[in-house]
Amino acid sequence: MIPETILIVDDEESVCFILGQILKRQGYGIVTATNFQAGLKALSASNIHTAILDIRLPDASGVELLKAISLQDEYIPVIIMTGRPNVSDIPDIVRGGAWDFLAKPIQPEDLLRVVERAVAKKKAVDERTQALQETTNFLNTLLNSCTNFGIIAWDREGRISAFNRGAKAMFGYSSEEVLGRKIVGEVDLFDGIDEAELKRICLSTIESGSVEWAQGCLTQNRRRFDGWLTLNPMRDDQGQAIGFLCLVKDITQLKQAEAELDEMRNKLVNSEKMGALGRMSAHVAHEIKNPLGGLKLYALTLKKKLAESVREDQRDLVDKICSGIDHLDNIVNRITKFAHPITVDRNQLRVNAVVAEALALLQDQILAKEIAVTISLDENVPVGYFDESALKSTLLNLIINAIQAVECQGTIGIKTALIPSLNAPHERARVAIEISDNGCGMSEEQLANIYEPFFTTKVQGMGWGMTYVKNVVLLHNGTIQVNSLRGMGTCVRVLLPLAA
Repeated sequence: MIPETILIVDDEESVCFILGQILKRQGYGIVTATNFQAGLKALSASNIHTAILDIRLPDASGVELLKAISLQDEYIPVIIMTGRPNVSDIPDIVRGGAWDFLAKPIQPEDLLRVVERAVAKKKAVDERTQALQETTNFLNTLLNSCTNFGIIAWDREGRISAFNRGAKAMFGYSSEEVLGRKIVGEVDLFDGIDEAELKRICLSTIESGSVEWAQGCLTQNRRRFDGWLTLNPMRDDQGQAIGFLCLVKDITQLKQAEAELDEMRNKLVNSEKMGALGRMSAHVAHEIKNPLGGLKLYALTLKKKLAESVREDQRDLVDKICSGIDHLDNIVNRITKFAHPITVDRNQLRVNAVVAEALALLQDQILAKEIAVTISLDENVPVGYFDESALKSTLLNLIINAIQAVECQGTIGIKTALIPSLNAPHERARVAIEISDNGCGMSEEQLANIYEPFFTTKVQGMGWGMTYVKNVVLLHNGTIQVNSLRGMGTCVRVLLPLAA
């Protein structure tokens, strides 16, 4: 068994020798030094368990050596020897962390008693340090083994004290790059959270014990991902909060799956709604169309019989009846058409060409209102797979809406753009079609109902146009977004994948 080593530093060699002999007889190892520099050298060269220092040394005071020992990584109890105590030295000795005092001349029993206590203290501290190190190593292993969660800890000042492998995988930083740095202001892992907001969240955590929330997170290359954060306070033995432990779960794929599920649910609901509405429309159209045909026949017969027996203004009344019947018949035909489900037959075609054809068909309406049309068609948009008739009808609906929304001499913008595919394998190249106007715009309530069948803001409208447009877009696996402000205008953006 290796004996505990005692360092004795005194400028009198005789004192070092006598004290050393007393301690050696008790089985201690002895290292002696007669000045400050020799004492420092002995510290680095030997495994010292306790140090006995004279307060007066030739090249520096024992207090300076005491301070140097206190800066060592390993704890070493220090016993200060003094012949004539100086009251002015006491504060420095206390601040330096002296373990005990011995007054000269030193009695052997006092020396042995104080050294025995100091060595016991050293053993206890070493055992606790070893246990703490083992616990720390275990916790680090445990934290680093948990790669599904990012685990980040920071102190009350916001400086990062732990950063596991899961956090490294999520954020792209190594632990060496972030440890000791502020989580807000230096590393900035959480999007939109400043120091004031972090302080508010941490205080809330101290009060409630735990806080959870969805949070945008930023990687080292500033890529944003969706995270779910669980924050808990870390407390000392007295229950005081000394820091915070944050678990981060990447929920980006979960949110994408939820969005896809919502989209599928909406498609199913819309399909069921449209199916029921179609069946009802077909029934209503059938019940109305037959009587309308009879009414038209009766009206024409009446007009023929009264042709020579009534005045011209009275014959005009019969013409108005026929015109009203024709208008109702036209509405019934449109209802019948609406009742049939939409199908798409995709073929290769260029979107820009379809846009140009739709504009040509509406040229008279555009000229009649003296509308300025700004056209920007991206020549890089390649051939895609679309249903030409459905796509043309969709564009006609959207452009007609814009024409009817603007005043005379208003403006309409039409542009296309290629949206390249991302690196992700599930992404496909898409074409963006954008139609904007500076017309009357829509209120929030109108905007929320634009896809509802029979909802319209037009006097002569049937409320089927945007319903049809959305169905065509969904059948092409695309998306549609409408932004509008009352009195400011409307912008409709359609994204369609080029591949079938």
